[in-house]
Amino acid sequence: MRKTRASCARLDPFLAGKQLEIINRELIDRITDAKLAEGASNATVNRHLALVRTILRRCHRDWEWMDRAVAVRPLREPTRRIRFLTRDQAAALLRELPEHLRDIVTFALSHRGKTARSRAPRGGAIA
Repeated sequence: MRKTRASCARLDPFLAGKQLEIINRELIDRITDAKLAEGASNATVNRHLALVRTILRRCHRDWEWMDRAVAVRPLREPTRRIRFLTRDQAAALLRELPEHLRDIVTFALSHRGKTARSRAPRGGAIA
């Protein structure tokens, strides 16, 4: 419940004081654009949009406060999970690699997400 309240608070600048009838596709798109401009990932924006969609559906289906709920479409998210190696996993990888690949993999691991098409590591990532 605490997370839901926090998410609602982040939507407050967009929805506070608005009548249900005013919430339309254009407003949902403005929320999406603003969250992306703040640097939020597609997954984070989708969590906010899911909350808006849930509220609107309840207003329509459960409470009958609306004739129709606006469609809230999520953004595309990567289909694969981004994962980082622990120090032990990196060491095991380097031991198993053919010698001609060790230098490039060592370089990639040592730059902690600063190479092209990668993300910054978290938690147990190697240094």
